[in-house]
Amino acid sequence: MIVSCRKDFHCDSQTYFKELFNYESREPRETKGRGALSFRVKESDTNSPTWKHKVEFKEQIDAPAPVRKLMGETVLVEEEIIWTPGENKAHVTYRPGTLAKKTHISGTLTAEDTEKGDCRVTMETEVKIKVFALGSIMEKTAAGKLQKDFEKDVTYFNQVLAPTLKEQSNPEKNNF
Repeated sequence: MIVSCRKDFHCDSQTYFKELFNYESREPRETKGRGALSFRVKESDTNSPTWKHKVEFKEQIDAPAPVRKLMGETVLVEEEIIWTPGENKAHVTYRPGTLAKKTHISGTLTAEDTEKGDCRVTMETEVKIKVFALGSIMEKTAAGKLQKDFEKDVTYFNQVLAPTLKEQSNPEKNNF
């Protein structure tokens, strides 16, 4: 199953990607913005030409009872992002702590600058879950979660982070 979402973030494309690797702003995006129960950085490399990170977040499962019985009430998810500064596309992989060998969730985030000074981010993610009798239900649940989380992220980013980023990039505004 393919999930595709497109939304405008109030920043340029390079700032959007850099903020994915900014853990001071990323933690509240995940916990306050999306509602993750916890967030932590597992690995990070922003000194190489290609930036990579692995983060982990714990989430409440919002799924039908048979899925919760199989997965539990919460799930620990590892996210891996790979991006080269200057490019407009990052590769993203999600690995749940439960049923990881039967689950494949990966895709891209593409950010294009708009004339307004925002960037239009497109998330295209493939969700494959191979579990007898529940796979298609789990895929639909995961796809819906990805879409809802993308909506929550853009809302939090635009309402909370974007105003701060604009102030930081316009220092003469702060001088009276």
